[in-house]
Amino acid sequence: MTHQTPVVYLPALLLNSTTDSMSTPPSARNMQWRLEPSYADHTIMALASASHISPFVTRILANRGYTTVESVLAFLGHHNPQHDPLTMHDMRTAAQRIITAIQTQQAIAVYGDFDADGITATSLICDAFTQLGANIAPYIPHRTNEGYGLNHDAMTRLSQSGVQLLLTVDCGISNREEVAHARALGMDVIVTDHHQPPPDLPLANAVVNPQLAVCAYPDKGLVGVGIAYKLVQAIAVLGMALPAHAMTDLLDLVALGTIADLGPLHGENRAFVHAGLRVMQHHKRPGIAALMEVSKLSATTITAEDVAFKLAPRINAAGRIHDAEPAYQLLLADTYADALGWARQLDELNTVRQQQTRALQDRIAADIQAINRHTDPVIVHADPDAHAGLVGLVAARVAEQFARPTVIIEHKIPHARGSARSANMIDMIGALRNCGVEFLQVGGHAAAAGFHIESANIDALRDALNAYAIAQHMTMGVRTLTIDCEVPADQVDMPLYHELKALEPCGQRNQAPLLLTRNCRVITAKTMGADGRHLSLRLDFNGRAFTAVAWNEGALAVHFKRITHLDVVYQLQLNEWNGRQELRLDVRDFRSARGADAPPHPSMHTLDA
Repeated sequence: MTHQTPVVYLPALLLNSTTDSMSTPPSARNMQWRLEPSYADHTIMALASASHISPFVTRILANRGYTTVESVLAFLGHHNPQHDPLTMHDMRTAAQRIITAIQTQQAIAVYGDFDADGITATSLICDAFTQLGANIAPYIPHRTNEGYGLNHDAMTRLSQSGVQLLLTVDCGISNREEVAHARALGMDVIVTDHHQPPPDLPLANAVVNPQLAVCAYPDKGLVGVGIAYKLVQAIAVLGMALPAHAMTDLLDLVALGTIADLGPLHGENRAFVHAGLRVMQHHKRPGIAALMEVSKLSATTITAEDVAFKLAPRINAAGRIHDAEPAYQLLLADTYADALGWARQLDELNTVRQQQTRALQDRIAADIQAINRHTDPVIVHADPDAHAGLVGLVAARVAEQFARPTVIIEHKIPHARGSARSANMIDMIGALRNCGVEFLQVGGHAAAAGFHIESANIDALRDALNAYAIAQHMTMGVRTLTIDCEVPADQVDMPLYHELKALEPCGQRNQAPLLLTRNCRVITAKTMGADGRHLSLRLDFNGRAFTAVAWNEGALAVHFKRITHLDVVYQLQLNEWNGRQELRLDVRDFRSARGADAPPHPSMHTLDA
């Protein structure tokens, strides 16, 4: 639906400036605001007319690179490019070897990572291969006891159990020695992975990874479960196919793993997620239906955001806190009754995970400040009591808090395990591999990475990463919030919300649009949540009151006796309660709209406009 009154956009002169008034006033979360450049109105109107969509959505899409009618319609239509799986390097070899194993009833083990991507990939392969008649069993390592990736002991146990073909999903690309050990024990090995390849690849029978320099596959954004699905497609192309409906039914797992692992939601990923959400809506898989039940989600309205913030954390909680088996058992449960038991167990684990993560984050952040590490270009902090399953979450939150790359290490003797997050300021895996420090194991992406290291080398790692960041001229300490569009208060309404729905599924590389509305009068401000951790506002939008929630900003509530008007950046959401629907603002940042309102307290300078 198109608004009768067109949305007013700022001139491109302002939007292209990096030193304009949008970027200079500090905000509650100490971020610089940047409005996306604005295309000329006549360009947007022509594209909107030819594409039969509103100028508002057209402008957002154009800013995201969709500037032709063909690209806009393909995006909005969730077009699946359907790339030939056999164009992926070594895919034909992998698929043919698997077909032989299935036909001759050789024992196959699928070895997956313990996160949601690895668990969904493992579940997908077991589901599909079982339907094809394979003799297959899963193996997901224990995070605390075994660590990430393949390990020698697991290879030995699998060989002794009679496994003849080992297939990895979402791991293996950095396990050259472990793959060699498995081959020496007589197993054939197929590695499928999406993490950045090291210089020396494992000498497996096949290595399938779109990130390989020799791989011509056009879509490099597939995560582990997406590659697993393409493997099943390749097996079908070579003559061993599941029925079409069975292939479709696997897409709920692809959607869950892709969203959880922050796969970019364009190209094949976008098509897979869109189709997978539709499968979830029809309760095809008992495990996902049960997980939606304990998460208090409605299947008919499930979104990518629901998966990201409700389902995925519960799947991940198993591997983070204990053992990934409950999550795997949930996804392959045959009945809803069985699945509900596993879902309740995951729900309880997730509550524990939330409590432990918050406590660890607060303690580590305080420790970092106490020793003045929060001003380092790269924060590297080792803690003997850090839980290996939580260091990644804490690293991400500390990186956001201090606006710089962060490495949190579980400091054990003689070996330590660490997790690193880039804060979008540095290529994290590149920094680790090129800083000159020797690791026992390292792997990951530009945004996130993990490693094992000799504990004696932690101080050297801190020095090396900081020197590397300085040499790379890394900018730190300031985060940028990119805003899609400014919307006047009188145009924030239900039709606008429904226009924005056309952009779903939203997530990585296709964020739900960030909107800016200026000079909103604050009606009320109060804390919310059991511990008062969050901030709930009622804002006056040109005579209409909206609820706005700023997560983790409850401490700022006391200052709203002085602050009367806000500029607010938010995502528009629909809140449903007791059969009623109302719009709600999910606040990403805000600042005082009037400089005189700014509170004098020094810790609150970030609200001073």
